[in-house]
Amino acid sequence: MSVRRMGVVAVLGLLLVACGDAVEEPDVDAAPEQDAGARPAGDEPDPTADDGAAPTPPVPGPAEVELIDAGEQPHTELRLAPELGDVAEVRITSEHVASGDAQESAAAGPPALTLELEVTDVSGEQIEVSFVVAETAAEDEQLASQLSSMHGTLDLDERGRVHDIAASFDAVDDDPPAGMGDDAAPLLTQAFDVLRVLPAFPRQPVGAGAVWTVEQATLIPGPAWEVATVTLEELDGERYTLRTEATHDLWQEWLDWQRQAADERERIAPPMWGDIDGEGTGEVDGALDAVVPQRARRSLEVTTHAESPDGEPLAGTVRIEDRLERD
Repeated sequence: MSVRRMGVVAVLGLLLVACGDAVEEPDVDAAPEQDAGARPAGDEPDPTADDGAAPTPPVPGPAEVELIDAGEQPHTELRLAPELGDVAEVRITSEHVASGDAQESAAAGPPALTLELEVTDVSGEQIEVSFVVAETAAEDEQLASQLSSMHGTLDLDERGRVHDIAASFDAVDDDPPAGMGDDAAPLLTQAFDVLRVLPAFPRQPVGAGAVWTVEQATLIPGPAWEVATVTLEELDGERYTLRTEATHDLWQEWLDWQRQAADERERIAPPMWGDIDGEGTGEVDGALDAVVPQRARRSLEVTTHAESPDGEPLAGTVRIEDRLERD
């Protein structure tokens, strides 16, 4: 049976655990439905009702892509074109090393996961992919069991922009233990963050040497807004090679939400974040006839500046090495 569903709101809420900031997790089941992938489906709440829930956190849409240079001729539209029923295995690894005052949870990183993917729907510009955990490197038996029971869907468009990630944990009987999936969920959010290495293509046709930017939000290792500059190093038929350089700054919208939530709900701690800065590089090799690239890597170094409840300045750096490899 399905005991938990994680859409984008849930992923962001659970990332609060990974970030180490003591705030109230959003009520996913009560979140209203918006555009594709914005949040899990649900009944529209009464805006005048006071149910004690925290204000809804900001929910980023698909990555924002802006073309800077179209590159050399000839120009081609970069569009994913998988076949219905395509199956692949993808291994995701993420290594975290923390220093300074970085949260211990930010340094843990998720265990390596192998996901089995299947393209279940190709409709117009939209692509739906189902996934199950085929293998996990988790050493803890209970955690490994939770991760192995996870399955879900990944919704993206033909330009590679992720719209929604939904996941469920299945129980072995009709009476699952309370909190099932709680140990695995924060680690899954970190693993799902690795999917930001998936390429997002511009709307316009491009050629070798093309440059564009991809902007999107993340909460690992803190609420940051990532701007990646992508260069199309090579384009040979369906095959492409990309190089990325990224910067990270504080995601102000998230900080404003947490400040408002803390003002309105005593159970929510005020934001401790002061500033975030970071940079990273990456490489992606893939083909347009597959949903995920053959291989991708990303190296990040992000420093978070914060303030303790006693007003003491804190600073911690997390170095992250992400890898994605398809069979």
